[in-house]
Amino acid sequence: MVELSLRSMSELGEEKFMAISGPEDSDAVPSEEQEPTIIMGGEVETRLIPLRPLDIERPVVSVDTSSLKLGETGSGLVIALRGAIVWRRGRYCRYLRLGPFVFHITEQNKDEIYNELRRYCLGLPGRREAPSLPYMPMRMSNIFDLWLRE
Repeated sequence: MVELSLRSMSELGEEKFMAISGPEDSDAVPSEEQEPTIIMGGEVETRLIPLRPLDIERPVVSVDTSSLKLGETGSGLVIALRGAIVWRRGRYCRYLRLGPFVFHITEQNKDEIYNELRRYCLGLPGRREAPSLPYMPMRMSNIFDLWLRE
């Protein structure tokens, strides 16, 4: 992951970089791919389901990943991926943070980055066409998230 990040950033070279100057929802999907809202009418019958604790102690684990668009260049995007795993066993909590991994994604390298992530994180062979540039941060974050859950 680090090598892929460094390799993509080395292509940045002397290219001009325009940083994002304010908070924005960089994980938001552009509007043309947002799912339509469904409004349901009528009565919904609900019933309570009683819960009882198990007699077996189990660890509680949570995984979170995020992608952040840091800025734009003349040829693409600069993004950061970051992840965390938190687990609790008994009274003790532990965590592991990974990243941030910074990537310079362009039309020229997006297929390579996408397929390397799929191969490394998910063990998927073969080549796939990467999503368009605006969707790459979200898709990379999804792949990273699946890897951390393994």
